[in-house]
Amino acid sequence: MLHRIACGLHTRGVSTLRFNYRGVGASEGIFEGGDAEVDDVRAAIDHVARDHDEVALVGYSFGAWVGLRAGADDPRVGRLVGLSLPIGPLDVAPLRSIRRPLLLVHGERDAWGELAAIVAFAAAIGANAEVTAVAGGDHGFQGRLDAAAAPAVAFVAGG
Repeated sequence: MLHRIACGLHTRGVSTLRFNYRGVGASEGIFEGGDAEVDDVRAAIDHVARDHDEVALVGYSFGAWVGLRAGADDPRVGRLVGLSLPIGPLDVAPLRSIRRPLLLVHGERDAWGELAAIVAFAAAIGANAEVTAVAGGDHGFQGRLDAAAAPAVAFVAGG
């Protein structure tokens, strides 16, 4: 999913950076449940912001939750995208303070969070938040990757 979005952004001339959180793949460290991973995103923002005036964050599932937490109050972040935000098992209350453009892409059949909860969450944030529902989409957008990636690419590249 994120590879597809990165490729779509690349074709539009947008620089991208994808990384693994600590303890994932060959990266150093150990998984710490979210707080330390927010620091990983902040380090990525620091790196990208050296060469770019504005940063957009795109995250999937746990990465959406962590990315939104890291970017919510960072003035260098202009746009946020959360794909399959696991609104059921994770605490999203702190994210209600987001005041920058936010796109939430969510499958209609996502078992990690009902679409209605995502819509209510976006409404609580206000006019800066929008939701794109992927018809028939599950948590991983199986068979519907293009339908999930296209609005994210357009949202980031159009900003």
